[in-house]
Amino acid sequence: MPDLRLVFLLLGSAAVHGLAHNLRQQGCIQTSLNFSPYLAVRNIINDMDKNGDGTLEQSEVVSEFVTRYDSDNNSEISEAEFVIQWILRYHDGRDFAIYLFHHFDKNDDLKLTSADFLGLQAEIDSNGDGKLSNAEFQTFMLDIYKNCVPGS
Repeated sequence: MPDLRLVFLLLGSAAVHGLAHNLRQQGCIQTSLNFSPYLAVRNIINDMDKNGDGTLEQSEVVSEFVTRYDSDNNSEISEAEFVIQWILRYHDGRDFAIYLFHHFDKNDDLKLTSADFLGLQAEIDSNGDGKLSNAEFQTFMLDIYKNCVPGS
């Protein structure tokens, strides 16, 4: 009779391999299986929407990123600063954090500043009202999670 521990270990390994393969096919792999993109996006919105009004004002977004990500306090967020903090806060993988940084870096200068956030707001504001609603941001971020391709 086979050792049941070995059978469970083999079944568990096969399941993890299958899950990793499916995630790889969908885009970037997350490091924490406890965080889904939906939970991560909800946490991101909660972090940024300080007054809870359902709109992400530029001051709220900039404040969140400067406070949490600008570790050297130079008013610019480098890729290294962003990647480290993103992984620690939202438990995404390094590939996704790098992909997201470059997606946020609208002028491709390898740093995030308020200019990038203005460009990002213009891109995300789907109804053109000059405001960034939580729903618009959620749609934008879930699309990024869905379409993430490592190295892009």
